[in-house]
Amino acid sequence: MIHISLQYNQYRNYTQAFNCVVTGEAFYQGNLTKDGNLLQLIDSLELEEHFIDILNHLNGYYALIKHNDQQLFAAVDRVRSIPIFYGQKGPDFFLSDSAEWVRQQVGDAEMGPLAREEFLLTGYVTGPDTLFPGVKQLQAGEALIVQDDRKSLSIKTIRYYCFIHEYETYKSMENLMEEHDHILFRIFNRLIQLADGRTIVVPLSGGHDSRLIVLMLKRLKYDNVITFSYGRPGNKESDVSRTVAESLSLRWEFVPYSNEDWYRWFNSEERKSYWRFSSGLSSIPHNQDWPAVWYLKNERLIPDDSIFVPGHSADLPAGSRSSSVPQVYKNNPINQAHAINSILRYHFSLRDWSKRSKELSPIFEKRILMSLGSLNKYPDNASAFESWDIAERQAKFIINALRVYEFWNYQWWLPFWDHEYMQFWSTVPLEFRINQVMYKLFVDNLFYTLTGFTLPKDELNLTYKQRLINLLAPYINQSLKRKLSQIMNHVTTRNIIDEYKNNPLAWWGRYAKSEQDFLALIKRIHNLHVDALNSMLYIQEWHK
Repeated sequence: MIHISLQYNQYRNYTQAFNCVVTGEAFYQGNLTKDGNLLQLIDSLELEEHFIDILNHLNGYYALIKHNDQQLFAAVDRVRSIPIFYGQKGPDFFLSDSAEWVRQQVGDAEMGPLAREEFLLTGYVTGPDTLFPGVKQLQAGEALIVQDDRKSLSIKTIRYYCFIHEYETYKSMENLMEEHDHILFRIFNRLIQLADGRTIVVPLSGGHDSRLIVLMLKRLKYDNVITFSYGRPGNKESDVSRTVAESLSLRWEFVPYSNEDWYRWFNSEERKSYWRFSSGLSSIPHNQDWPAVWYLKNERLIPDDSIFVPGHSADLPAGSRSSSVPQVYKNNPINQAHAINSILRYHFSLRDWSKRSKELSPIFEKRILMSLGSLNKYPDNASAFESWDIAERQAKFIINALRVYEFWNYQWWLPFWDHEYMQFWSTVPLEFRINQVMYKLFVDNLFYTLTGFTLPKDELNLTYKQRLINLLAPYINQSLKRKLSQIMNHVTTRNIIDEYKNNPLAWWGRYAKSEQDFLALIKRIHNLHVDALNSMLYIQEWHK
């Protein structure tokens, strides 16, 4: 028997009929389709092939369920922006927006050891799995088909979308930048149609992605925009954010963070409720701007019907990983060992697992290959690396940051995961994506055109040490690279305390009330990495 339960009506707007449930919005045949119209579209589908065909023509962010006693169709969008979980116990099949509800129905009491290990190394669980073996999740760009003939259940998934490069090498960078410009106009006109006059709230960082959002809204003369930033007063990201907002005559709000504030926020009942809602038993909850949105809401600095528009994640398909893993972006044909090892080194990195590498490497390699599928479809290592990143890290961890806005009862939209935008970047040759050369040039030129100013070209998110390691990486072997990293990132009592006192987001205040408490914590766990600490604390809290 098929059982469906929606647990998060207080966070999302679900539209339901007797045998159909939809949430989210999408553009279909050029028209914004949501609520009753989206429900009617999905409810009219009777055949599996018609369901998959509709998914291939929807452009937006949604979760869809069509069911009766014998059959169920369900799907998430191409980036899994609204998760769906499922499981089976005997003849019963369970589907929900809550992984915890599914866990309770299937009776899972213990986390899977491998999933737990992966979660502690990456901050999420890859593939269709969650921390509990009986609880599964629909992956990015995946549909679920369930048949119940009263005697047995047939369960299958169909991956209807995967990000793969098909380079258009005959186009010049000038041609591509012009095409990029035209596509952005269409994407942001779709956003404006969705917003329908409401306030668009942009988390404006010091980087290019959120900057491009406000530049495009300015070009299209959408003036109902509020920007905000947060952190310790005077932090570099917020200084750049304010400069950008002021140069475009946009309202800018700043939410100050401190260690004391973070300790209070993190130990609140609201935070504990947020973690339970947002993790899906598969990902570290996103914390960074959670208290900032709370503050904006409590102080009534933004309207209740605001729509948040974050900059996730134009930089990735534009080539941002080329600065961190430059060896992947050499113009070489796909190589299985190279592609998989690069994913392991970059993404499975929250802890040192070198002593267990002989045991775990073959297992993780198999999981990576299962996610990637046949490597023959990727033209080079960079394409495979980015495809895995989008399906796993982006869909499970980065885009999961949307739970912040839902928790505080706001709508959201992701202009840079628009299907047309992703399709465009899948055609851009590697040479124009190294160090994001084309993308950054486009954004910098647009900023100058609209403001008459230029901003300093500074790698805000990389320390000097990180930049040096990245610079040397192509010229040294992995053993020397690890030793160099260990030397330069050697943790001392002094830099532990300095980090606690001076981190620009003050986020270490979450875990310790004083410098000495923080020092004792880090010496006990031997890891000064916020995501490593969050993954460990999440598992500890769940067991409580």
